[in-house]
Amino acid sequence: ILQDSKGGMPFTVKNNIQSNDNIIEMETIDIDILLEEDRNTPIGRPFRYGNKFNVDFSLNNSGDWIESNNGDRIWKLSIHTKDAYAICLEYDQFYLPEGATFFVYNDEKDMISGAYTDDNNQPDMLFSTPLIKGDIIHIEYYEPANVYGEGIINIDYVIHDYKDIFNFSNTRDSRSC
Repeated sequence: ILQDSKGGMPFTVKNNIQSNDNIIEMETIDIDILLEEDRNTPIGRPFRYGNKFNVDFSLNNSGDWIESNNGDRIWKLSIHTKDAYAICLEYDQFYLPEGATFFVYNDEKDMISGAYTDDNNQPDMLFSTPLIKGDIIHIEYYEPANVYGEGIINIDYVIHDYKDIFNFSNTRDSRSC
């Protein structure tokens, strides 16, 4: 399900707030083995473009909180998966309170997805964000003081795009399909 977003800039980018990014390093994958598996996949099996890491990253167990003087908070998490053309995320619990915003973006900040808001909440609390170019993805959640602690964000899958399905690299190398 592709989510509607409102546009705009992440709070730390807009306000040039430096945060010592707490980067989670994903396990290195052997892309050659994955490509060989893909070549030998039986006909009819769904197309695979990425390696799915099963994770459990939440507001409570990952990332860093930045508190402002007025009680608003920002949660930041960065994930690196070596040699990924792009990264996307799936969430098994996602709830944004009114006034909160959520963004995902790459290191260069030339690909920003969001703002996601309470309009993106689903009854089943599932959510996903699109492929973001590069091998590092930054996640940023802004929570106003009046809804302190109400947001729920739990990432259950990090997907490492090893086939460059959107041609983000603008090249076709030996790893192309």
